[in-house]
Amino acid sequence: MNHLSDEILNEYLDDALPPDARAEVESHLRDCADCELRLDELADVFFELSALPEADLMRDLSADVARTLTPQPLPRLLKWTALLQVAAALTALIASLPLLQTMFAMDVPAITLPTLFDLTLRFEQTLAEMQTMFVQFQWQIPRLSFEVSSLYITVAVFSVTLLWLVGNGLLLRKSNLIRS
Repeated sequence: MNHLSDEILNEYLDDALPPDARAEVESHLRDCADCELRLDELADVFFELSALPEADLMRDLSADVARTLTPQPLPRLLKWTALLQVAAALTALIASLPLLQTMFAMDVPAITLPTLFDLTLRFEQTLAEMQTMFVQFQWQIPRLSFEVSSLYITVAVFSVTLLWLVGNGLLLRKSNLIRS
């Protein structure tokens, strides 16, 4: 025979059961002495609890509870930090797509992005054009040249991802500390 749970018995004592469920419980209680005994024990506990005097709180906690339950807006600095993290992560992802495609032979959807080499070449060409303009005005600018290796890009993407994860972990930890 299945016995009634304490939850059902509590709802029965609180008159919280629908009429058909209440009738089933009463029928079970007539047939099961164990459940009737447990119901009597719970009724005694309820009676003893209701007989306890009201306890006065040392201070009013309602303002603290209301403040905890209302969502607190993030400070402006944290909003900007999160936005910058998203922008850095997207930039790193877009910059690493051609590299990842060649390194892992990934089938990336057809996105025609200039490679980092093309961007570097365009940048150097722009610098060269600016240098010729400045030479006309007798200003000397040293020629900048640099190479970007795949290792550098991989380390940069990994670093940005790690910083993003750590930053979000700190944000979440801080917001959990604020709530608790």
